[in-house]
This record gives sequence, structure tokens and C-alpha cells, in this order.
Amino acid sequence: MMHSFLKAYSFPLKVLSKMKKINHLSSFQKSCSSFNFSTLAASSESDEKQIASLRVMSLLQDGETFLHHCKYSECQKRYEEALNISENDLGPKSREKGLSLNCLAQLHHLKGNLFEALELYNQSFTALSEDYKLNRLLLASIENNLSVVYQSFQDYEAGVSHLQKAAEMLDLDVKPELDQKVEIFCRIGAIRMSQGNWNEAKKYFLKVVSLVEFNPGVSIKDTNLGKIQLELADILEKEGDLQSAFTNRQKAVNLLGSHPGCSTLLIPVYESILDYSYQNNLGSEQIIQNCSALVNALMITPRVGDKIKIPRVLIKMADAHFSRKDFENAQKIYMDAFNYYNNSSDATLTSSELVLLYSSLAKSFQGLGLNKEATDWLNKAVEMHENSKEKDTLEIAEIYKLLAEIHQNLSKKAKAVKYSKKAIKIYQTLPKTPKNEIDALQSLVESSEKN
Repeated sequence: MMHSFLKAYSFPLKVLSKMKKINHLSSFQKSCSSFNFSTLAASSESDEKQIASLRVMSLLQDGETFLHHCKYSECQKRYEEALNISENDLGPKSREKGLSLNCLAQLHHLKGNLFEALELYNQSFTALSEDYKLNRLLLASIENNLSVVYQSFQDYEAGVSHLQKAAEMLDLDVKPELDQKVEIFCRIGAIRMSQGNWNEAKKYFLKVVSLVEFNPGVSIKDTNLGKIQLELADILEKEGDLQSAFTNRQKAVNLLGSHPGCSTLLIPVYESILDYSYQNNLGSEQIIQNCSALVNALMITPRVGDKIKIPRVLIKMADAHFSRKDFENAQKIYMDAFNYYNNSSDATLTSSELVLLYSSLAKSFQGLGLNKEATDWLNKAVEMHENSKEKDTLEIAEIYKLLAEIHQNLSKKAKAVKYSKKAIKIYQTLPKTPKNEIDALQSLVESSEKN
């Protein structure tokens, strides 16, 4: 399963026909367009070059303004004029030329002219490489942009190669660069995930988790980190490490659970956690917590198809309360399940599931000492089962057995005998005949008939 925020990294850059901001570029890509052009003047060696450098600075800033207002033709005129001044007055290897080429590359990238963008990025990289120390961050951002272009061509290996080069240029001890490195590792992990290369994806996702763990100030959204934990959980599950997958899903829930927009995403996560809790006997408390979280997610999800699960999850939660002899909460939640099923067109329960729900409600009422209510629900269960004409099962035998016991306690011996015999008859047809149960019921019948 590939989660939405990671998918975005491994698809071509989207070109918007109208945009108010360059908001579809990553924060790392934006670093180019927000470059402080005023630093150009510091490298001038003469008044003429200083004037030319300042003119380039002004043109690039004007171009950026037009770019933000989607006036691409005006933007391109400023960038091309800046490039001409850089080449003619500042030299073919000037930093200003490299910056002008990079701005033009980004403009063509946004317009979808990918081949032009690729050539211009490479020319810009060559010009700026003349002074690596001064231009290191800009070179890293160009490597990043080159990776996006190659991904647009579906050349993912080249894309990853440029991302790796960008990451190598960044300093982990400088926070903004650390943030960019984390973003790059997210992207590489996403690409490898989309290729089915679980080992490589896992390696880069673990790098992200490690960097965040040991650098608490890293700027990464809880939602993004939570989705990385989900990707890791999926990989670990494929590797057969179910316990670690369970742990990662719990971490994801802690990060994503408070975000309403993640409710639909979390539904299968809660279900996986719940399944693991049952399979490994993690206890009723764990089951109750996860059922509650799952019900909340199901309630607010816009997907109607998921809402049909609500009664079944409520029944599981009530079963967990019942196992703790918390009959009051069990009865309340069983009733919630029944009411949701009864009042919602979204919910579906089979006749067999309804019979078991009625039986569970009866048992919870019996636990509360309310035998009349217990009998009413057991009778509903019997009536539904008989009308459904479905095969008798162990659960049906136990319903008759419980009816027999309640009527015996109420001194209604004729009914106690009637239900005992029905239970015995079903028990005797089962592959594994519960001898102790049959003996107890036969004893009840014999005792009642003597009296």
C-alpha cells in the first residue's frame, strides 16, 4: 500500500495553468526562486561589473514578481535580459549567469517545457560549479530539480541519483539543510516504494525516522512522519516481522489519530492493529481502545462503504467488555450496535450475526441479573434462527441451553425441559460432541421430569 503523500513525490511535477503562488513546488525547490539576489553585489570587482550585477539582480527579482502573478512571457523577458547582461558584461562563468540560467530553467519547468528545463538546469549547474563553496546550496537545489525532471521522464534511477547528490551537499548540522535532507530521503524512499524495492525504501524511511528521533527540531509534519511509519509497517509485514509492523502502526496512529483528515487512511490501520491484538491475545483493554478509535474513524469517514463495518466493530468492543465481566458497558455497546444496524441504511448484518448479537445482549442482561430482558432477547434469537432456516450450530445450542437454565431458575420446568432437549439434540449433531454439556442438560431434564 502506498500512502498519498509519498505518491506525490514520485510523480511528475504538475503544471498548473493558473496559480497564485509556486505552491506545487517542494519547499526545497522554492529555495531557488526565493534566493536573496542582493548578495550578488558583494562579488563585483569594479564599478561597471557592480552596476551590471545589480541590474541582473533587479531583473531577476522583477521576473520573480511576474512569475508569482503567472505572467510568464514578461517573466521570461526579464530572465533572458538578465542572462544576456551576465554573459556580455560579467563573463561566461559568472555566478550571475548561473543564477539567470537557473531561473529560466525553473520557468520552463513550470510551463512543462521539460527538455528546455533540463538543458538550462545543466548549464546553470556548470556555471555555478566554478565556486562550489559559495554556491553549494544552489547546486543542491538544482540537483533536486533535475531529479524531478527525470522522474517526469520516468527515469527513476537518474532521479534518485540526482537526489542522492543533492543530499551529499547538505550539512546535517545546519537545521534548514537537515530539513531538506529529510525531505530528500522521503522522496527517495517513495520512489523505491513505487518500484517495489522494499529494502531500499526501508533504508531511506529509517534514515528519516532516525534523523527526526535524534533531531527533535526537524521540520516534518506529524502527518508525513505518520505516513512514513505506515510505509515501514507495510514493509515489515511483507518481511514477516509482524510485531515490528504492529509497533510502527501504533506510532503512526499516535501521529495521525488527532488529524480528522486522516480518518479514512487510518481505518485499515486500526483493523490491522485489532487483528494483531486478537491473534496475539494482547488483552481486552487493547482491543477496547482500538475498537473505539476505529468506530470514531468510521463515523467521520466520507466513504459510505466503510460505515457498514460499524455494528461489527461495536460488537467486538462489547465482547471485550463482556470478557472482563463489565456487563453494564457490554450491554450498552451491544445495544448501540443493534440500534445503529436498525436505524442506518449503511449497516448490514447477516441473520446469523443478528442471532449472535441477540444472544450477546441476553447474556449481558443476565450478567446484570435482568432475567426477563435476557429471556426476551434469547426468544428473539431463537425466532430469527428458526425463520432463517439456517443450520444449527454450537452457538444455537448454547442459546437453548441458556434459555433452559433461566427457566429452571424461574421454576418454569416445562420450558426448561423443552429447551434442554433442543440443546441436547443440536449438541449431538456437532462434530465434537460436548459430553459435559449434554450430561448437565440431561440431568436437568431428569430432575424436572421427576418433580
